[in-house]
Amino acid sequence: MNCNFSNNINFRCLTIVLILCVFTCSYSQQQQQQPKNQFSDAEAETFAIEIFQHKNMQLVLDTKSKRMQLITRFLNKQYTVNYSPKYRGKKFKLLSDLELNNKHNKSLRTDVNYNPKTFNPLKYKFPLNSNSDEMYRVGETDYIITIQKLN
Repeated sequence: MNCNFSNNINFRCLTIVLILCVFTCSYSQQQQQQPKNQFSDAEAETFAIEIFQHKNMQLVLDTKSKRMQLITRFLNKQYTVNYSPKYRGKKFKLLSDLELNNKHNKSLRTDVNYNPKTFNPLKYKFPLNSNSDEMYRVGETDYIITIQKLN
């Protein structure tokens, strides 16, 4: 009887450990899939530097320029990206169909692999003055970028 009791406790402990492992792995995967939808001023500035290169001071960071305010508003008010498996199979415009915003940086290239944590939305010519929300699928992934219309 003592051996049965010990085996029963071991089985319960093993079951609890396995359940915790499954929940931890699931949570970790969800965290990796969650894209960034709010950006600090420093992040917006880093994105702008990539796009505007040597003209960044003149075009963006100059206090007389309203461009940094427009960029920050776009990133934090109009641009959202969500991991949406529920839209799997539904047709959207593709991110790859957009032109690159490479007027000031001719070395910009389309992203080959999408990383929601490091993606620079300023690289692409999203419609900023649309009358309706615009939605784009990122390649063959379940990430959907939405550019919200201005109110």
